[in-house]
Amino acid sequence: MLSQLKLLSSSRVKNPSKVTIFVAAALAAVFAVTLQAYLNRFLPSPYFFLFYPAALLVSWHFGFKPALLTIALCILSADFFYFPSSLSFRSHTLSEILALGFVGAATSFAAWIVSALDRKQRVATLAQNELETILRSVGDAVIVVDRNKRVVFLNPVAERLTGWRLEDARGQWMGTVFNIIDQKTRKSAENPAEQVLANAAVAGLMNHTLLISKDGVERQIENSAAPIVMSANDGTAGVVLVFRDVSDRYAAEAAAREAKASAERAQAELHAFFMQAPTPMVILTGPEHRFALANPMYEKYVSREVLGKTLRECFTNEEVGYYLPILDKVYQTGEPYIGRELPLTLWDPDGKARELRIDVSYTAFKDGEGRIKGVLVFVQDVTEQYNARARMEEKNRELELAKEHAETASSLKSAFLANMSHEIRTPLGAMLGFADLLRDPGLSVSERASYTEILSRNGQNLSLIINDILDLSKVEAGHLTLEMSEMKPRSIAEDVVSLLRVKAVEKNLVFEFVCDDSTPTTIVSDPLRVHQILLNLIGNSVKFTSFGSVTVRSFGRKTATGKTAVCFEISDTGIGIPTQHRAKVFEMFVQADGSMTRKYGGTGLGLALSKKLAQELGGDIVLSHSEVGKGSTFVVTIEDRSEIRIKVLDSKRERPPHRRPEPDALRGLKVLVVDDSPDNRHLIWHYLTKHGAIVDSAENGVLGFRKALANNFDIVLMDLQMPEMDGYAATLKLRDVGYGIPIIALTAHAMSEVSQKCLKVGCSAHLPKPIDSVQLITTILELIHPQTSGASN
Repeated sequence: MLSQLKLLSSSRVKNPSKVTIFVAAALAAVFAVTLQAYLNRFLPSPYFFLFYPAALLVSWHFGFKPALLTIALCILSADFFYFPSSLSFRSHTLSEILALGFVGAATSFAAWIVSALDRKQRVATLAQNELETILRSVGDAVIVVDRNKRVVFLNPVAERLTGWRLEDARGQWMGTVFNIIDQKTRKSAENPAEQVLANAAVAGLMNHTLLISKDGVERQIENSAAPIVMSANDGTAGVVLVFRDVSDRYAAEAAAREAKASAERAQAELHAFFMQAPTPMVILTGPEHRFALANPMYEKYVSREVLGKTLRECFTNEEVGYYLPILDKVYQTGEPYIGRELPLTLWDPDGKARELRIDVSYTAFKDGEGRIKGVLVFVQDVTEQYNARARMEEKNRELELAKEHAETASSLKSAFLANMSHEIRTPLGAMLGFADLLRDPGLSVSERASYTEILSRNGQNLSLIINDILDLSKVEAGHLTLEMSEMKPRSIAEDVVSLLRVKAVEKNLVFEFVCDDSTPTTIVSDPLRVHQILLNLIGNSVKFTSFGSVTVRSFGRKTATGKTAVCFEISDTGIGIPTQHRAKVFEMFVQADGSMTRKYGGTGLGLALSKKLAQELGGDIVLSHSEVGKGSTFVVTIEDRSEIRIKVLDSKRERPPHRRPEPDALRGLKVLVVDDSPDNRHLIWHYLTKHGAIVDSAENGVLGFRKALANNFDIVLMDLQMPEMDGYAATLKLRDVGYGIPIIALTAHAMSEVSQKCLKVGCSAHLPKPIDSVQLITTILELIHPQTSGASN
């Protein structure tokens, strides 16, 4: 192809017109006649036959008709110049012979020159046609420019991407046709052709470049350029620009990165759920049943550390011999197992045996290809219930009611274990499976984007389940902290309806919100919890309604004590609730019909949690009407609690939401990260270095204490739960020796008492896990630059 490009750049020959052809033929004949006339003085005989063939040879290159013209001119001139009335012949002198040879050689040389030019023209034309054919079939966009930076050629792909047609672009300055800017700065980018012409060398692949077409469309491209070199003496004759549209690929890669980050956050939330769950939970992997994850409740319950060990390494055959065959069967067949009030004997470190009764749930989880990876285990201690029932059974048929209550409680817990195992296993199995599939380097861009979207979606679902369980645990334990402030009921209801409208439209439901004139403009309550209650109830109506409508109506009323309250009435045309099940819909871990869990999903926590939250806010939730097959109506009441308003500092009240920090917001700051989890350290390192920070780390409180004193850090991030020395002790020890640098506590425990304890030992701030990168960077800036951080938010 290089030879064709050279010819294309150096050859500017055009096909001659007919007039030019005939003029050239006539001039060739006249030239021959003139020479012959001049030599006639020396040659008395008619030697025109020696020169006229040369003229004929020249004109023959232009075609048959020009050759006939030359013959005619030669005959006429011969008759006019060379045929006297009488002919005489004589011998030629040496000078005559030399003159005759010189004229013949000159005429032949002229014919050769014309023939060579014609041949070069024909070769150049063929090369140009061949090159254009090749370049038009290239899959990438190609632009050829000459050494004067003028466009010579565009292939069809380049025409489509630049918006310029070849006939319009030819002769234009290259910057007009190939208009590029830097993606980040939005300023004009250096044209790679400029580099090639300046350096006579190939300009390598360039990224982060936007091409602006003639009609203003922007496309992200990768481009390179190469010189067209005729010879060492001629230098660069032109440049070949090659580029391609990579907008879709870059968008898919960005989506993949975001989905991966979402999956990492979901996994962090899953880990937090395991660590905070109020019931013993473990994940066993492989046929040897190795403990991949175990929460503190489990290790406390069995009185031993198990993480990373196999079941046989942690327990004697007497302790777990009954359970091993069951676990083997679940791992081999994938069939779940639920056991109730099973016997378990555990030996404490002091040699004392504990006789226990437990409910267990064993559920296999699989990867994306359907292969079983391990078993998810839930354990519930029902020893007290079992012993209580046993004692009742020893008494007379008067204690039967208590017995039935205990059985019902046990049944509910077992149903909860089974339901939770299913709800957690479903997104967890998908996340583990598709994370494994993403390791395949041969995946296409579309496959990678699809898998990462699945990871993100399942991570979000798992996060919602975990949040409901943790919130319910806080309510039951009395640790729920309410933040009362002035709120607008109408705005909150409209926000929830807006969030759920897409799902309603997908199901072709009539979905509307009606705000009655009696609705209070403002009340004092916890807006976050009111939003959560409405999201649960309205979301249920949309989920359980296949056709028809969902209507939300707000109105105001006075309570029995004379206080103002706002009410939200949620009506739907869904499946309805049978009469015999209406009393159970607000119980924890229960849905009206067990088949609903299998068909619609869910943990059965939504209504129970919402009712408890409404009661905490001084209101309630009631099922006012329901009919099977025709729908249900729930009414939420939220009381105005202005008498217990919690005062919020003006700076916190007036501060707008955090904006995403600038890319170099932490440039030059030295940060120490103290965390026993390598994954957490790597994640936080990524967040901080991305914004310009210099990061060092330590894996426990002892090393963190030493590094903090030995180096000049600007801020310390301290995990609270670590081996050897936890974050509380390390922070307290640093403050005792006069360490004045800000320390931010990081913990998976989001309880208010944890935050208070952090502040008491000397922490400057407290952030919950999973880490919100924007909140982390903003908090660091507020502590490092307290006078200016508020202005940047």
